[in-house]
Amino acid sequence: MARPHLPAVSATALLLASASLLAAAPAAAQNCREAGGSAERAETPQRSATTRSSRARTPQQVQIDLGDAAYRERRYDDAAAIFERLSRYPADRARTAVRAKVKLARTEWRRGDTGRAEALIAQAIASGDARAAAEARALRADIAFQAGADSAEAEYERANKLLEARDLDGAEAAFNALLQRGCPLRDGFYDRVRLRLANVALERNDFAGARSIAAQVKPNASPSVAENLARLHERIAQREIDAPVIAALEALRARPEPDAEEASTIADARRKAEELRRLAADNPGISPGLRQRIQLEEARQLARTGQFAEARSVAEQVRGAPASPEVGEQAAATLSRIRDQEIAFNARRILAEGDALNAAGRWRAADARYGQLASGEDWPDDWRQRAKLRQAGLARRLEDYRRSNALIAEVEQAPADDGLRSSAAQARASYAAATPLDDFRFGATLGLRHDTDAVAVANAARDEDDEGAVFPAGEEFPDEALVWGVNGEYRRKLSDKYDYFMVSGGISGVEQFDLNDIDRVNLTIRAGPIFRLPAQAADIGFGLYYYHHWRGGERLHDNIGAWVQYRRSFEGFNLRLAGLAAKRDDERDVYDDWRYSFDLNLTSNRDDGYGPFANLEYDHRGAKEAARESWAAGVSGGYRFGLGTLAGAPVSGDVSAGYTRVEYQGARTLAPGVVGVREDDRLRLGLGANVTLDGRTVIRAGLEFYDNDSNVPSQDRKNTSIGISLRRTD
Repeated sequence: MARPHLPAVSATALLLASASLLAAAPAAAQNCREAGGSAERAETPQRSATTRSSRARTPQQVQIDLGDAAYRERRYDDAAAIFERLSRYPADRARTAVRAKVKLARTEWRRGDTGRAEALIAQAIASGDARAAAEARALRADIAFQAGADSAEAEYERANKLLEARDLDGAEAAFNALLQRGCPLRDGFYDRVRLRLANVALERNDFAGARSIAAQVKPNASPSVAENLARLHERIAQREIDAPVIAALEALRARPEPDAEEASTIADARRKAEELRRLAADNPGISPGLRQRIQLEEARQLARTGQFAEARSVAEQVRGAPASPEVGEQAAATLSRIRDQEIAFNARRILAEGDALNAAGRWRAADARYGQLASGEDWPDDWRQRAKLRQAGLARRLEDYRRSNALIAEVEQAPADDGLRSSAAQARASYAAATPLDDFRFGATLGLRHDTDAVAVANAARDEDDEGAVFPAGEEFPDEALVWGVNGEYRRKLSDKYDYFMVSGGISGVEQFDLNDIDRVNLTIRAGPIFRLPAQAADIGFGLYYYHHWRGGERLHDNIGAWVQYRRSFEGFNLRLAGLAAKRDDERDVYDDWRYSFDLNLTSNRDDGYGPFANLEYDHRGAKEAARESWAAGVSGGYRFGLGTLAGAPVSGDVSAGYTRVEYQGARTLAPGVVGVREDDRLRLGLGANVTLDGRTVIRAGLEFYDNDSNVPSQDRKNTSIGISLRRTD
């Protein structure tokens, strides 16, 4: 990852802050006893003059020479053992014991026992041997020098650590403090400090300030100082070339990036990849490390477009020959991110495909698609669990509540991360809301309509037998009406499959503004159990039925019977089969008899409800008189479609058409002098628009044309209806 660049600090400000320190430092250095003086001589013992003469060496001198050799070879333990023995040697002309103590003191110092070394030095000084005392005092000075120099070097290293950690203010303060430090110091100490201060300025992109400080460094201080100074000048020149390119790279990285596989995101990534290629091509003089950082960013952008093979190739090229260890680490991290991006890209694609199938009502196909992710051992746990939670929601649509519960429980037991823990909790809440022990559902409708012949509407009702004798044939009776209704359903859960017992009912009415004789009110009640059939993605139910009808404010008939239904989900549509048998008790005694009906209904199971719909229906209406007994068979269908939005609310439309054939069983007078069986052909055409306000509230406007073509002239009626209604469900 590229290091962030701090705002440049002017060379003038930097130099003023350090001016007094830099000016004072050379004077202090002139009086500094640098390492290489007596300290260096103390570390490299020489043979004594006696040893170097032509006279034969004494046994004591031989031992001293052996100790010196061990010291020079850094075998301090061996040297200490020799000098320890010689320090207890009896007094002799060669001053063996006192000389050995000085050498032992030096050796103990090198071994890290400064306390023992100081004790031996004190003994040598107190010995009365002037030569040994002088050597001991020199050793003491050397030890003090080295300790001071070591302390300065330690402070230098601490300041370096601050610079490496990008604490530029802390590093600058620490290096400036070192320029105030007096002796003892090692060769070129101040020049090394100035080199580091120049590096601080360079990291701030203060190129002029870095050059100004570098100009105060004496290249002849040491070969390493000269080498580092030359390298610094090269870095300053390179960084001046790199700086605008780094700024452009960071500006590109800072631009917003939506985290999605949308076309706009892919286009954005492609533009950025092309910008990066141009940036590298237009700046051939940039450093290898920067060029590779641009390549790694290009690889990241390629991965955002889904070009994972190309992205890996670019990143592998950098990892194969990184310009620095840091770039090598960045390349490894980029390859790891590309791998994670590819996994996420493919997992999101699978989920998106499953979501599209789910929304289109292709639930089995969606479940199989989610299953590729949920059961794939090569996928990370988090993606597998996301797919399982989607399967859990889908299982309820497929009537498999036990499976839904089990899938949610799997994720709840060991969520891959906090996000999935939250998602599992939401899935559990949705499951609980969908499977309460007791549930009540409610709906209400209110609307206005205008009919060009309201009588035709009344006579066209599915359960209607009235031939409209109250209203003269051949005339139209336009009227307006208030249409209303409320309905509800209570469910009691019976098992963990979410079998339930239900009681549903509703009351609805049409209140004519003028034609009060055809005001209508209907009351319907059903009760019975519903059983889930998960293997078929279906349910089946049956029970008791009651229907009551009022006409013109008076009771017209009651119906008591039984109902049965079977509902099943297929790929893209729902099927409903329903049957009803009821015994009618009518105020018009002639209609008292059993009635039977059968319906086959097909609807789209898309989330938005768009798509075709169709219905087949058959009714047998018994009567005490054969001429009143009839059957009716009808077919209808249509299509629902989207129309866009209105103030953010989705708008849909629908078109429909239906045909019903009605035949009565017994002969009657069809017209003066004509006897036969009554036959009606009914045609309906409809057009509607719906605005869904909040998912539960729908405003509908509709237009319908109805034509009843009967061989009984008095029953020929046509009607055009226009209306608007408001429907609310909870």
